[in-house]
Amino acid sequence: QWSRTYPGQGPVNFVEAVYMPTTTLNIRNGATYQVIYSAVLGDTRNGTIEYSYNNSTWTSLGSPMNTNAGTYRTYVFVWQGALTGMSSAQETVYWRVKWNNSGSILASTYQSIFIDIDNTT
Repeated sequence: QWSRTYPGQGPVNFVEAVYMPTTTLNIRNGATYQVIYSAVLGDTRNGTIEYSYNNSTWTSLGSPMNTNAGTYRTYVFVWQGALTGMSSAQETVYWRVKWNNSGSILASTYQSIFIDIDNTT
């Protein structure tokens, strides 16, 4: 989705982009999570951290991240919650970072996500 050589080389216009798809295995229903998203972002809008039990239907962790300061800044977002609604046969959780700028600009030099899960329920 990048029209440049590497992310951060320049702003990129797009409608939607997904980053850092991650899978966690052997998860139990009711497990609690803490997600930390750290990034250096420019003028971005409507970013969400999402999870799915089937890699098709996605649930957002909260309100969109709107980091449209007009210049590059470091951001850290933290979410905590529980993974509920899993059937007894499910044990895989999919995660992703999704930006939907609706044609605006994504300017990023660094993105990382840390997912901690307490699976002892």
